[in-house]
Amino acid sequence: MAEFLSTERHPRFARPYGELYFEPMAQLIDFLGANGFTVYIVSGSQQGFTRTFAHRVLGLPPERAVGHAVELDFSVQDGKASLLRQDAFLAPSIDGGGKAEVIRQRFGRRPILAFGNSMGDFEMLQYATIGDGPGLALILVHDDEDEYVYRNTELEKHADELGWLKVSMQDDFETLFPATVSSAP
Repeated sequence: MAEFLSTERHPRFARPYGELYFEPMAQLIDFLGANGFTVYIVSGSQQGFTRTFAHRVLGLPPERAVGHAVELDFSVQDGKASLLRQDAFLAPSIDGGGKAEVIRQRFGRRPILAFGNSMGDFEMLQYATIGDGPGLALILVHDDEDEYVYRNTELEKHADELGWLKVSMQDDFETLFPATVSSAP
């Protein structure tokens, strides 16, 4: 996985995948960490990838990143222990409402800030903002023509209705991708 992040290049952006993260998001992670927050990543990507990316690129410990968890089969062969990835994902699915359940199961508490960019994040954003205590939801609006992965007008509509903050890539980001690869562990 680490080799993939540093050597494989995205066909459109012609950059290694390890450089394809939004610099302002990394800056937010650093800012929150420097100000006493514990930052977690909850992604719809496969958990092994999410943990490797979060650790090697963003400097977060692997246990603070979750994704789609796959079933593993433990075995010992020739005196060596191994875990073999199976074809099944573990419940709950991290899509949609599954993110809220996974946050509670893996981290044990409701987030006070959640940042998302798709309807797959909707219930996680609700979880952060509905309940006792403070809560803040931010959504990333993919409106920069140089990046434009997708734009989720449904999530933007919900953000308007629920008072969530919208962060525009075009208006609020000075740069999209980092100038160089992070030197994180």
